[in-house]
Amino acid sequence: MKLSVTVMIYALCWFLASWLLDPALPYDAVEALNWASNGEWGSPKNPWLPGAIMQPLIYFKSLPVSPYWYAVHFIAVSIGLTGVAYLARELGENKRLACFSLLSCGVSGVINFDIIPYNDNYLLVMLWPWMYWLFYRSLTQTPWWWLAFGLVSGLAVMAKYSSLAPVIMVVLTPFFSPALRRHYAHPAFWLGLLIGCGLALPNLWWLAEHNFSAFRWVDSQIRSGLNLHVLVKLLSVFYPVAMAGCLLKWCGLKLARPADPAVRAMLMVFMVPLAVITLWFLLHNGGRLTEWLQPFLLPALALLPALYRGEPDWHRLHRSYRFYLVCALLILLGYILVMSLNVKNAGEKMSGIKPFSQQVEQLWQQQFASPLRYVGGEHLSEWLTVYVSTRPDIITPWDNEKMPGIYNAHLTRARLETEGAVIIGQVDKSCQDEHFLAFHQAWPGMVLSLKRQLFFTADPHAKPVPVCIGFIAPAQ
Repeated sequence: MKLSVTVMIYALCWFLASWLLDPALPYDAVEALNWASNGEWGSPKNPWLPGAIMQPLIYFKSLPVSPYWYAVHFIAVSIGLTGVAYLARELGENKRLACFSLLSCGVSGVINFDIIPYNDNYLLVMLWPWMYWLFYRSLTQTPWWWLAFGLVSGLAVMAKYSSLAPVIMVVLTPFFSPALRRHYAHPAFWLGLLIGCGLALPNLWWLAEHNFSAFRWVDSQIRSGLNLHVLVKLLSVFYPVAMAGCLLKWCGLKLARPADPAVRAMLMVFMVPLAVITLWFLLHNGGRLTEWLQPFLLPALALLPALYRGEPDWHRLHRSYRFYLVCALLILLGYILVMSLNVKNAGEKMSGIKPFSQQVEQLWQQQFASPLRYVGGEHLSEWLTVYVSTRPDIITPWDNEKMPGIYNAHLTRARLETEGAVIIGQVDKSCQDEHFLAFHQAWPGMVLSLKRQLFFTADPHAKPVPVCIGFIAPAQ
């Protein structure tokens, strides 16, 4: 009960703080909602799970996007935190050390505020601890746990392709640990592998039809070159692990090599992918290394009890509990203060998109008195798919060469002419200079019935800039 209450309080506090104080949804939310509206087995940047999580917003239009986004994030994180406690208890066979691992997560920025802008990493934070737990159970309990491992690992891979790294190491484990080979001989392992592959196969088909866009996008973010910022990035993600290790030593425990082959296999499945990714980014720039490292944090904290031996000083351990609780509260209060005081514009960044979206919708209603179904044009139009009340779809068609991150997989020209659309011009360009070139290239021959000029202010401190709005009149 204490575990569930702690996790629920954590999730509720951070949900309310982020939902009430964040000025606008992150761009990843715009992408995920678009992928959900397409309803395909993949997306230009990710497999299918990030879009699938947003599907309730498509089926239930009355659901507001903003609270849903923050709620699913912290529900997912709370599920991951529960997985940390279960995994730590399984490995350390000690409830108090499992509680220590759980509380140590609270000092991390990764699971508190760093995770909010991502449409994929929060799913890995949810799934990875349970994936490792199921792997350990498959090795130490009945082999039928492989079925659940196949399901969870398949979902993790379909959340983000980086999950392939630990999954591949799981498959390779018997080559490095002969003592564990018998666990892989059971039919349940192959059935679990079949389940995981079954979840991934539709995405492979989608990738082949879409120019392997997700892999090409990742490749476009990375270039060769020595990256000396790797150590800083490692420290920014894994400082809670170093802190927890120091506290465990202070509590009287000693670092020791685990004797259990299953625990050693767990460490190998964790360390080898982490080492490979770190080495890769040491030799390459770009790709946002912290994004690749974030999912490793929770399993790292859960693995700690397996690396320490001895009987802890319970008085010091309980003082560590209090220390972590105070730190978690201070981090939450710090986040609230930063957002409330608008430090570095954190509390007002992109807040102007909401009133701008309302202005566009009002203009449409004044002209046509019908629901706005489609928007298109320049980058600003993509935000309207979230903030216009009817949640219109984008009109950008898929292109195997351009591979747009946000697109419409189902729109036809006849449908667009019937429903009409709003076309957003470039920011800081008046209607006199705006020719909507991108729109006309995508939809040649399509005629705009009228234009209107609005002013967009990104936040209260920004200068208003002109934006030309074009209209395709719906068929009467």
